[in-house]
Amino acid sequence: MTFRGSRPNKPTRHTCERRAGKRLLCSDLVQLQWMEPGGARYREIAILENLSMAGVGLFTGVAVPEGTEVQVVVNDNRLVGYVKQCMFRENGYILGLELDSQSKWAQESSHEFLPEHLLDVSLLDLE
Repeated sequence: MTFRGSRPNKPTRHTCERRAGKRLLCSDLVQLQWMEPGGARYREIAILENLSMAGVGLFTGVAVPEGTEVQVVVNDNRLVGYVKQCMFRENGYILGLELDSQSKWAQESSHEFLPEHLLDVSLLDLE
C-alpha cells in the first residue's frame, strides 16, 4: 500500500540518458547524408526516433563512424550534426547526433521542420 507523499524519490534521469535537455519522441523518415574522409558520399534512409534542443536520435541500417559530420534532410530542411554514438542493435544501428549550434528544427518560427509524429512524454500521466 502506498500513501500519498510516501513514494520513494524517482531518479530524474534514466541511468543511460546522456542528454542534458528534454527529449521528445518522434517518428519520421529522413535522409541521412555524409562524406567519408576519402571523399565517398553516402545517402541512407533513417528513422527519426527522438529530438532534443541539441540532438537527434536515428535508427538506420548502416553504421556511421563517431565524429562524422552528417546532414539530416527532410523536404527542404537540413539539420547538420556530428555522430556522438553509434550502437548496433538487433537489426540496425542507433545513432546519437549532436546538432551544430546553427541547426534548429521547430524552436524558431523561421524553421519549418516539425516531425509528423511528436510526443513529449513528460506531459503524460504515467503514475
